[in-house]
Amino acid sequence: MKRHISVVLLACCILGFAHVVHGQKFESYRLLGDTIWSSTNLGYERPLQIHVPLEFQKENKQRKYPVILIFDQQNKRAYQYLLSTIDYLTSVDQMPASIIVGVQSNELYRYYETQLIQADPSAKGEQNEQFIMHELLPWIQKSLQGSTFTLLMGHSRYGFFTTHLWQKYPAKIQACIASSPFFLQENVNLVDSMENAIKKSKSQANHRYYSFGIGNDYPDEYKKMTEKIASYKLNNLHIKGDLFQEADHHATPGLLANQSLYRIFEYWNTSQIKYFKNSSAQKDVLNNSMKEIEQHYGSAFSFSLGTMNGKGWDYYGKEQYQQAIDAWTMAIEYYSSFTEFYLFIAGAYKKLGKPYIEWINRFKKELPKSEFYSAEEKKQLLDELQQEGY
Repeated sequence: MKRHISVVLLACCILGFAHVVHGQKFESYRLLGDTIWSSTNLGYERPLQIHVPLEFQKENKQRKYPVILIFDQQNKRAYQYLLSTIDYLTSVDQMPASIIVGVQSNELYRYYETQLIQADPSAKGEQNEQFIMHELLPWIQKSLQGSTFTLLMGHSRYGFFTTHLWQKYPAKIQACIASSPFFLQENVNLVDSMENAIKKSKSQANHRYYSFGIGNDYPDEYKKMTEKIASYKLNNLHIKGDLFQEADHHATPGLLANQSLYRIFEYWNTSQIKYFKNSSAQKDVLNNSMKEIEQHYGSAFSFSLGTMNGKGWDYYGKEQYQQAIDAWTMAIEYYSSFTEFYLFIAGAYKKLGKPYIEWINRFKKELPKSEFYSAEEKKQLLDELQQEGY
């Protein structure tokens, strides 16, 4: 597999990360870098833009994140809106922190890389499929701590193509949000092939999600797909279509994204609320929650930093200091870069009248390694600690 990683990405990996993306400040994500991927299967370069959660830590190899591929990154208006929507929902704990990869298309190639050979002998859809499934996704999972849960987001031609991938790879593509997709091409009928996709998914234990939204561009195809879906018992499939009857073709990504993301991750959010409300801080409670998420999505991913931290502070506020320590100690396993947990644990031990300096020292040791804080934030934390006499 041939890859070229740009100087920008390499510099980010070595020197740390900025919290500002093209002048736009995100709450939960940072720009890891821009990359040029030379695809062996396509035979040309694909520009990528990679965003990671603020708590992303290179050394924490055990932590895995859902993977979101957003196609047509060259469409800046829609792309930036989708990034902002993901950031907003992550920041308010409605979806898990994810690895986000924007995949850019050259307009000269876009038609061919989203077309199938059955419809056009010049199509490169199969090669694009190989690029995504056998080059890009394995690299994200190996090098960027991506989990095996993959969500595709595509518009128009990429709405068609991501629908095709979701139907073809039930074990590898768990979710798809297709905006203004069409379903019919010469010798290709994604409405009819939905039948096979439904049958394949029924043999799987995990749940799968397909969300599509169509405006005033393809209302007939919307009708055909919804009628096809209505004729089947879906079981562990969650398929939802939205018709925005008067919406322009370019409006559908924004109209569809937020509600679709919410539906996909609603089970995850419900699970973390149950964990937060559970009166126990025992590790088996968290482990059972993680197992339930893995059974549902086919991959385990952590609860939000707010939930993991908040559970500790909930106990602390009730003066249940040992439970607070237990909750924060478990949280460190998932959020190793959030080194303030060590200070919180030290404070709880101090309340119990037990030795706590060990945790202050661990904080000092781990803080320089953290990629969560800026250099200025690290300095402020150490200055505050020094003022308190540590």
